[in-house]
Amino acid sequence: MANRSVICFGSSRVGLDRKNEVILCFGTYEVYTKDICTKVTIDGISADFSTKVVDSSSARNMYKSENEGFNCEYQVKVIVPEIFNNIKITFLFGEKHNNFSKKYVIKRKDIEFIDEKIAHHIDRVAFFGQKAEISGWCVDSMPVNIEVFSEGKPVECSITRKTRNDIDDYLVEAGNITEPGFSIVFDRAEYSDVLLRLTSADSIEEITVPMKEFSAGRKQGLKLIKAGMSYLKKNGILATCSKVKTRINNDKATRYDKWISGREPISEELEEQKKVQFEYNPLISIVVPVFCPVPDYFKDMIDSVLAQTYGNWELCLADGSGEGNYVDSYMQKKFADDARIKYMRLEENLGISGNTNMALGMATGDYIALGDHDDIIRPNALFEFVKALNDNPDIDFIYSDEDKYESKTRRRVGPHFKPDFNLDLLRSNNYICHLTMFSRTLYEECGGFRSEYDGAQDYDLILRYTEKANHISHIPKVLYSWRIHDRSTAASSITKDYVITAGRNALIDHFKRAGITAKVTDSSNACIYDVEYGLTQTPLVSIIIPNKDHTDDLDICLKSIVEKQDYDNYEIIVVENNSEESKTFEYYDELVKRYDKVRVIYYEGDFNYSRINNFGAKEAKGEYYLLLNNDTEMIDEKCLSSLVSFGIREDVGIVGAKLLYSDNSIQHAGVVIGMGGVAGHIFAGASSKLPIYYAHNLIPMEYSAVTAACLLVKKSVYEEVHGLEEELKVAYNDVDFCLKVREKKYKVVYNPYAVLYHYESKSRGQDDTPEKKERFRRESRYMVDKWAEYYDKGDPFYNVNLTLLSTECDLRGKYEYKVLDRIRMD
Repeated sequence: MANRSVICFGSSRVGLDRKNEVILCFGTYEVYTKDICTKVTIDGISADFSTKVVDSSSARNMYKSENEGFNCEYQVKVIVPEIFNNIKITFLFGEKHNNFSKKYVIKRKDIEFIDEKIAHHIDRVAFFGQKAEISGWCVDSMPVNIEVFSEGKPVECSITRKTRNDIDDYLVEAGNITEPGFSIVFDRAEYSDVLLRLTSADSIEEITVPMKEFSAGRKQGLKLIKAGMSYLKKNGILATCSKVKTRINNDKATRYDKWISGREPISEELEEQKKVQFEYNPLISIVVPVFCPVPDYFKDMIDSVLAQTYGNWELCLADGSGEGNYVDSYMQKKFADDARIKYMRLEENLGISGNTNMALGMATGDYIALGDHDDIIRPNALFEFVKALNDNPDIDFIYSDEDKYESKTRRRVGPHFKPDFNLDLLRSNNYICHLTMFSRTLYEECGGFRSEYDGAQDYDLILRYTEKANHISHIPKVLYSWRIHDRSTAASSITKDYVITAGRNALIDHFKRAGITAKVTDSSNACIYDVEYGLTQTPLVSIIIPNKDHTDDLDICLKSIVEKQDYDNYEIIVVENNSEESKTFEYYDELVKRYDKVRVIYYEGDFNYSRINNFGAKEAKGEYYLLLNNDTEMIDEKCLSSLVSFGIREDVGIVGAKLLYSDNSIQHAGVVIGMGGVAGHIFAGASSKLPIYYAHNLIPMEYSAVTAACLLVKKSVYEEVHGLEEELKVAYNDVDFCLKVREKKYKVVYNPYAVLYHYESKSRGQDDTPEKKERFRRESRYMVDKWAEYYDKGDPFYNVNLTLLSTECDLRGKYEYKVLDRIRMD
């Protein structure tokens, strides 16, 4: 085991109650802490110290970016003199862990709080409208008071103290810390500096916050806008768009190239992988069709196979290049004596499917992996696949994440971080692609590639294999790189018509085999298909709409159903709850006279969204329930019928819709567990028309949850999970409901073709009182405790490499786990 994969340094700080004590924190495996010898010196002299193993959720999560297997924090507490230069700590591991040592040197100046009387941190300085906000935390062994000054005078402000579970956990030796977090809000003005004075029983700490420096970032943004407008005037809109796109792509490419280089196994780890003895060591056949490859790129592909840290493989090459091509002579000269590499020169080019089938015929492995003749298989790819097979022998189809490699710049770009197996996504786009491996049993059952689908032959094969697979697994690691060069598919921005047609036909064939009535059409995005399921039945749908006053909003909602929808087998149940305006009840009287499909029932009790909907469900007569907010509006006549067409599938329990803000930006396109803390709407605020992250906003997809602002569910499923959890009065009851439904093995599907406007919680108001804030914190804790597996392992329909701190599928930061722990409990 390589050093980096056994232990890593996390942080260093002084103790709160003992200022002569430095606490050094390391991430590691708990099992290693039982067989470790620790030595500590200060400036070369042996020092007194003690050790402790911390097994809290935040301690575990902090080190996941370094090694997902780390499950504890190892703390070393060192007694230090008042003056010293550095601390040297040496870990000695015994025979169980290959008898090696790891050394760290921590300089005095790098130790957190070393010169602070009161531990503190400024997390953020933000501006909104005419207000400014400073947020952070401060802790001492005694309570800390906060005062705010500017130019020696007190600043009029509001100071809100907050609980911070992450600080409680981080500074565990201080005991129960009372509200260490703070938020300071004041009128925005041209302050040169703001001074925060922190005072405890025996200490004073002053922090200067340079407000103008934070304002400078906003001014720099205005300068960039001004420069962009100037370029636009001089060069026109097309040139400007091209320049902006190039700049953005270059920035993203450079950022990803650096990001991935810091997250792949280092040479030591690769060497350690070679030493691993798995209980199950299947032979893996890597199958590659060959046709006139660029020589250097072909050699790189073979080198990438030779570099695999898992050794039980064979490479099967079927070459349709014809006579006179260098490939044949190169293979005979270089690899004639290597039994692992099987090469066949074909008499004629049989096309991509035919050539690959010839290579498949050479394969003798227990599992078969597919590659291209100019791409790169990452050195740990087969190791990761075999590791997964040893963890779960039932796996018969497995795939990984991938990226692209630019030959000209030698940069890695364009990562595709995929969800776990997502049938609805696959039914619109071949998102699986590379690297894919499947069992010989599955291959013998399903057959090879079919030439009638050339251009989309891999899509056809993946559809057929996933139909039959018993267990499909996804490795959320980049294990394959498409090469981008002038002749490559990865470099082309133009998709030929025959490719699109072949993909559409493969998908039509899939639905026929599945016995599903569906219409497949080409979307405006290449190789992405729109799927319209047939309404093979028209069950009664009970539309349940909670309402309190706001009759104008309710009227818009009802008219968009009654006067617009082409699906007419429904009833509408308005659940009146605590309206205060007399005109509301007059409206109800008029409403039931106007629409014979509308009923009004009366709920009594405090606002509890879950209980209100459960109350409505008891009065419903339909086979399906549509939970619908009163501040929504169905945009076109197909909205309800589209929801039902997805909902009548046997494998589906819940269907959610695409919800838009009034400016047509996305309000909801699926819910990701952990996003923003507990759960959040992916792509919120983004364009509803332009494709985002491989067009996921435009494609039907399975998610862990969807919003109950518009949620269709089978009555039988609703009753099976006992409806919405009434302990969750306002927040996350829809997320909890969806997760309960998923526990019963039903799919929760986002339907982008059912589109509504959502004017969002007008009737309930905001969570802006202490009581509401406490209720929100309580409901957040309920979710994190009940569904801990999602927060520990990650949402299966997202990807652990993507950030949860924004909705835009950007790269995950190194210390994001620690930040998210704080948000969830704040």
